[in-house]
Amino acid sequence: MFDPHHPDVLIIGAGPVGATYARVLLTLHENITVTIVDAGSQLSENQGMHLRNQRVYQDNWNTFGDVVTGNLQKFSRVLPGGGYQETLDRTAFTQPGARFDFYNPEQDPTKNLSAAAGAYAVGGMSTLWTCAVPRPHPTMERSSLIKDSEWDKLFDVGEKFLRKSTTEFDFERNRVVKEAMTEFFASRPHDYKYPVPGNYPVQNLPMAARRQGTGDFGDKDGFVKWTGVDDILAPVRQNSQMHGRLAILPDHLVRRLRSDDKPNPTSRIDYAEVQDFRNRKTISIKANHFVVATGPIFGPQLLWNSNIRHPALGRYLNDQTVASCMVVLGKDLVARFKDDKGHTGIAALPPNAAEPQVWVPVSEKRPWHVQIHQDPINFSTPGPELVDQRLLVFLQWFGMTEPMWDNRVRFSEKYTDVMGMPQPIFEYELPPKAVKEAHEMIGELAEAALALGGWLPGHLPEFEPPGASLHLQSTTRMGDKSDDSVVDVNSKHWGFDNLRVGGINVIPTATACNPTPTAVAIAVRAAAHLALGRVPTDDDYDRILKAAEQKTAAS
Repeated sequence: MFDPHHPDVLIIGAGPVGATYARVLLTLHENITVTIVDAGSQLSENQGMHLRNQRVYQDNWNTFGDVVTGNLQKFSRVLPGGGYQETLDRTAFTQPGARFDFYNPEQDPTKNLSAAAGAYAVGGMSTLWTCAVPRPHPTMERSSLIKDSEWDKLFDVGEKFLRKSTTEFDFERNRVVKEAMTEFFASRPHDYKYPVPGNYPVQNLPMAARRQGTGDFGDKDGFVKWTGVDDILAPVRQNSQMHGRLAILPDHLVRRLRSDDKPNPTSRIDYAEVQDFRNRKTISIKANHFVVATGPIFGPQLLWNSNIRHPALGRYLNDQTVASCMVVLGKDLVARFKDDKGHTGIAALPPNAAEPQVWVPVSEKRPWHVQIHQDPINFSTPGPELVDQRLLVFLQWFGMTEPMWDNRVRFSEKYTDVMGMPQPIFEYELPPKAVKEAHEMIGELAEAALALGGWLPGHLPEFEPPGASLHLQSTTRMGDKSDDSVVDVNSKHWGFDNLRVGGINVIPTATACNPTPTAVAIAVRAAAHLALGRVPTDDDYDRILKAAEQKTAAS
């Protein structure tokens, strides 16, 4: 076993992107050693497992919402009412300007992304995510910095890592919802030609999940293994040669990246200054190469705290507008349910019938992404004694917002966050085009919801709070020139020999779909470039795919 404090490559962040870097590096380079550090703890027996894989959440998905809430850390909270409580006992001590529970006193509430949040955990956001993995639109959502043919190869690899499938939820609820939405959208304006020319794009939502066998009620009762970092790294764990070259260190917060001979790094990183929470001490981890893969806020935060402050750092901050509601399926749709035993209506659905997972991609005339599913992450719902959970569907429409220089995250010189790092401060405003499209988008959402049934009281169509998509992008964007981007097309930080940045923050374009597949695809390319020391070829990607074909325990 190598010394994890002296690896060839130090990856900061144990989420899907960090895990992708590790898997590609270990696959393509026979001798390379890799250490992954994460400020968060290991929350499950399998490192980085999706927490929804516990049986209790399979049987009662609604309770998983509390797990999500308990593990998300909001980036910038504003204290309501300035902290003054009119009904407080007059004998109680009050201090004007007091700061409570990591609220951000420097945040302008009108420019805040109040719902934006991240997770400290081995596995990062993949311990909680929805697992939707659609490919972005080839002309509207992909960057032209990478050729279309290479994008396709990169998505092939990334989807294999994420265990993409379009059939795991293709049962009765999905069929009926998809039929109803096909009927509704048939009359809507569209010009969609991808992926199947001529077909209207109401389709199964690709998911990073696999159904594990069946139960008393047939396929609809099969246990779902939601993809996490444990799945991405499963082939590494099962290969003794690769396994011995990888170490994952939980509870290790990288506070700064350092150079041996300079107080502020300018061209090369020599070591990371790391706070080891388990042993209550600060250590140094030396490496030849460093990868910052801690996401759209924690990544820029680390660079800024390391005095690596590129002019574009934190700029072009891009948030998706989100409108949503919850619907109880209408009587006419419930009547369409049927099973192979002759049952119809609600009797055709087993008690824990598979939820629908339906997708309508963006198009030129409809520049928003549609998901119709049953998602415990955003809403809790009434108990089954009030509403039959099998009849609930959650509708989410995601809009596109063009990245703009003035939309940014900056960091406080005075205040710190829960980890003692510089407090993020948002300066974000929607451009007029995004405002107009969001207005049109929520109108379509309302009409689509009524085509499915009746709104659930308390969950009528509305916009979610800014940042609620949890898809913040572009804060370390990729580009072909250094004046308006932080990294080049190989994800290497401009001006540095051995520093790369990964995550959805590298995506330079406006998107409406879930960004994880794109971030993983970019990481595949960057990691291959690092391992090989050159631009990867199709043969290199085929080699990665061939290695990924082996069956794994996690799969």
